This record gives sequence, structure tokens and C-alpha cells, in this order.
Amino acid sequence: MIERDLEQPLLRAEGLSKWYGKQLGCRDVSFALYPGEVIAVVGESGSGKTTLLQLLSAQLAPSRGRVRYCMRDGATRDLALLGEAERRFLFRTDWGYVHQDPALGLRMSVSAGANVGERLMAIGWRHYGQIRQTAGDWLARIEIDGGRIDDEGWRDRRDRSHRPGARRSPPALHAVAGVLGPAAVRMSCRPCSN
Repeated sequence: MIERDLEQPLLRAEGLSKWYGKQLGCRDVSFALYPGEVIAVVGESGSGKTTLLQLLSAQLAPSRGRVRYCMRDGATRDLALLGEAERRFLFRTDWGYVHQDPALGLRMSVSAGANVGERLMAIGWRHYGQIRQTAGDWLARIEIDGGRIDDEGWRDRRDRSHRPGARRSPPALHAVAGVLGPAAVRMSCRPCSN
């Protein structure tokens, strides 16, 4: 785990606004998130929650304002100035992000074990046996049969099935993969209930 200065914000939003043409996504959002703090964004459908999270995670460019993040080396950087590789690194290491659509956060063509294992390797794990054991443990926690650890991918017969809960596994796995490891910032666009 990275040692963080508790007096320095991890994430800072400064006057964030996003317009989609004439449609407002969110306006003038500012806050500082310090290590150990929790911020919940609550609102009705269409109120801008997902837009805000996409701005905070540099998936969308703001119309106005900026987002600054305290990097592992202690330097605070404007996320809009990071390269694509640096943003991807943050997603795999420092951030746990759970998308509304699981397919956006999972590699649907690889196994459940590989989706979890990639996150662990990104944060420095190298022992195959430990990675596999941890992936199996996480699958068990979300009630996915451990025998599915090596399934060839999620876009198969289970996704086309109309039986109840057929699409439950990818969202559950995505939620686990999105927050696995010692993430400094966890973001979720998933609804609390269906």
C-alpha cells in the first residue's frame, strides 16, 4: 500500500462543469477528497451522477474546470494533462471504478480468473498460484462457482439465456474487479438496487 500524506487531498475537483451541446450534465462541482474520506453522490436518474464520475476519472473532458489527483510519487497532477497510458495505469492500480455496464469494465473475451488476475498483476503480484487462489476466493465471495475461473469468456451462452440472474455474474465480477486491491479511490456508477 502506498503511504499517503493525510493532509494532502487525494482527489480535487475544481469548478467542474460539463455541457452536452445545450444540455447541462453538471455545473460548478468543487470538493477535495482526502485519504480515508468517503463522498457519496446521490440523485435522481439523469441528474449528472455518472457524468460527474466520468469527469472525475478522466473518461470525459470537462467543459470547464479541472480534476487534480495526488500521484504515487506525491505530485498532484491535472488529469486532463495525463497521457492515455498514465490514465489506464491509474484505473488498474489506484482507482477502483465500477461502470454501469459491466462490459465497459471487464474484458468479456477472457475468463473470470483473468479479469481478476490482471488487476492483481497491475499492482505487482507475480506468483501464479497466489493470483489464482485470490481470484478463486473473490469469485466465491460473490457466489460465482469456482469452476468458472477458467471459463473462456463472458460472451457465451450464459449472456443469451433468459433465465433469471443469467447476467448477474458479469456485473458481480465487474464490481469485484473494479474495487480489487488497495485502491486509493473507489468510484461506482452501479445502482444500489434494481
